[in-house]
Parts: sequence; C-alpha cells; structure tokens
Amino acid sequence: MLLRARPYIIKGDEARDRRDWPAAEAAYEIALRREPKRPGVWMQYGHVMLETGRPDKALEAYTRADQLRPGTVDSNLCIGHALKNLGRLEDAHAAYSRTLEIEPDYYPALRERARVSPRPADFTPDRLNYVMLGTTGLCNASCLHCPTGKDSTAHVPRIPMAMPLFRKIIDELADMGLPIMGQIAFGLFGDGLVDPFVVERVRYAREKLPHVPISVNSNAAAYDPKKHAVLADIPGVIIGLHSESIVPETFNHLMAPLRHERVIVKYEMIMAQFPGRVHASIPVSRANLDEVQQTKKWFEDRGAANVIIVPLMSRCATDLRLFNQISISPEINRCGPSALEDLAIDCDGLMLACCQDFRRTEPIGNLKTQSLREVIYGEVRRDRMRAFEEGQHDTFDSCSKCYGDRIDAIEREMALV
Repeated sequence: MLLRARPYIIKGDEARDRRDWPAAEAAYEIALRREPKRPGVWMQYGHVMLETGRPDKALEAYTRADQLRPGTVDSNLCIGHALKNLGRLEDAHAAYSRTLEIEPDYYPALRERARVSPRPADFTPDRLNYVMLGTTGLCNASCLHCPTGKDSTAHVPRIPMAMPLFRKIIDELADMGLPIMGQIAFGLFGDGLVDPFVVERVRYAREKLPHVPISVNSNAAAYDPKKHAVLADIPGVIIGLHSESIVPETFNHLMAPLRHERVIVKYEMIMAQFPGRVHASIPVSRANLDEVQQTKKWFEDRGAANVIIVPLMSRCATDLRLFNQISISPEINRCGPSALEDLAIDCDGLMLACCQDFRRTEPIGNLKTQSLREVIYGEVRRDRMRAFEEGQHDTFDSCSKCYGDRIDAIEREMALV
C-alpha cells in the first residue's frame, strides 16, 4: 500500500514545489485514494486547496490530518489559516490558541492570533505592524520629491544609529514579545546600505528575532558585493529596492546625483545574488508615469518577489508647490489608529508617530532616555490613537500637511498612457 501511494506523493510534491497546483491536486488525490491514512499528504492537499482559493476544502483536509495525528502544531495552525480565509475569525482565534497550548512560544501562531483578534478598545498595544529603524540618517541620493538632504531637513541628524542604542531597541522588541505582523525595515529617512554596520545589525536582529522578516531598504547605489552579499546567507532577509525609473534620463533626473549607468549594474548584482528576495517599490509621479510599467516589468523579468507601485506622498512638507506639480490627484490623508502600530524610530532614538514626518515635528518618545515599553504603552501614543479614532487629525501639524495620491487614481492615469 505504501509503495502504491508513494510515486504519486513524489509527483505531488514536485508539482507543489513548482507551484503547478492542478498537477499537485491530481497527484495527491490519487495518493489519498490509495492510502487515505496519510496525515502528511492530507496537509499538503490542504495547502493546495488554500493556494487555489478553496478554504472550505482546505479546512476539511487539515481537519482530517489532525484526526489522524491529533494535537500537532502544524495541523492546528493550518486549520486556523483556513478558518481565517473563511471569515470565521473567532474559530480561527481558537485554533491558533490551541496551537499555542502545544507550543506556547510558536511565533507564527502568536502573529496569526493577533491578526484575527479584535483590537483593544483602550488602544493597549497587543501587536506591531512594521518596525522602521533609521539605522542611518544618511542617503547618497537626493530624489526630487524627497526631503532627505534638503534644507527643510537640515536640522535632522545624518549619523548611523549607535550600536548600543540599536541593540537596546532590538532587545526590548524581543523581550516585549509583541507579534510583528510585517517586518523590521532598516532605512527610515536614510539608505540602509549606506549604514556601515548593516551586516552586524542584521545578524543581531536575526539572532534576537528569528522569525521576523528583515528588509534592508536601499536605492542600491551603495551596494558592495564584497561587504553585502553575505546578507543573502542570513535567513529571512529581504532587499527592498527603491527605483524611480529604469529609463536613464528619468532616473538621473529623479534620483540625482545618482547615475543610471552606475546603479543599473548594482540592480543586476542584487537581483542575481538575492534570488526571490528582492522587493522593488516604484514611487509614481507625473515625471515617470509613462515608464512605470516598463520599470515594473524590468524587475519582474529578473525575478523580483514583489514589485509595488507607491503613490506619491507630500511627506508633510510645508511647501507643496513641487508636490502639486508632479502628483497625480492628491487628497488629504486620514490614517486610522492602527497607523500607530507602525514604529518609526530615527537614528538618534527619536520615535515618531509617522514615517512621513521627515521634519520630525511631533515625536512621541525618545529611546535614548525611555524604554520602548514606556513609549509604546505611553499616553502620548495612545492619545494620538484616540485622536485618529475621533477624526481629530488637524490638531497635529504633520497630519494637517499630509497629502497623497490614491492608487485607483494612478491606475486610471496609467491606463490612459
């Protein structure tokens, strides 16, 4: 019986690995007809059902696997995933909780249970979304619409974050144990690869927070394969590439003083050395609108894991003339309280309410003198969350100046190109 099923399990696994879901489904079905008491195959069949948009069938498969081999972390976690996809959030919460009864510190279950939990009414933090660290305040570009390196941010420090401060932040994130839904990103107002300690920082963060994805955000110009290629050996490290265009003239105009002919070589190096681990972002404006699809395709053809189109933001600038000239169809931004689940910590330890506050007008804490717990659980942060809940954004200088394009407006404009 085992030999009769095994060839089809192998075929199913091979099809799964190349993401050929119809072939995987057919092979696993034959294997399960021949040997229906295989919990591992039921699990794989459930994954195929979830990948192909059939969470009801996935739930049946995962439940069958759990009946055959009760009380495993994997089956309960995946039952939770299927229930979440079915919109049964309370049941999903219970499944993730069962997973944590088996393995209390299992990070994927902690993170997913937080996703399906209602947010506390009193804004007590129970999760974080993104953690953005200004590991350096330096950037080697002065992009046309970016305030970094301009007169408006001349007062902002242009230094690498001190390693003791960095370790303190990472240690406190680990000790607090709040699930991080997204990732830790190195690079807030500066370029992550300009930081001379980036490799040391990534290694330290990976040791302390082994399950959290780490993104090193860069325009690629500072990439040095002798120094930075070792990052590819560290699990869960993503390179977040910022590109305004792949067309030389537009690139040189929007990302001065960088030069296309020098940076394009670095793009190619990074794409080759970090296969499937490059996420590219393309800010869209009237200056590059007709080239966005070409730029997007360039990265996709070279194996980028994700390429996103980023609406232009005003970055809370006091002078909106340039922004109004190159934006598509801007509107005032009005974030909800969950925006404060993103942490924006600059190179000197100043924590901001928003990563768009380039002038750092409204900090909510300082990690040089406060603990992370004091700031996250502090009244300044919670008061701001309450204000967002009540729609009182204009009481904050940065929010009153925050405008941005909308992705639907960009897509309409792109369709006309």
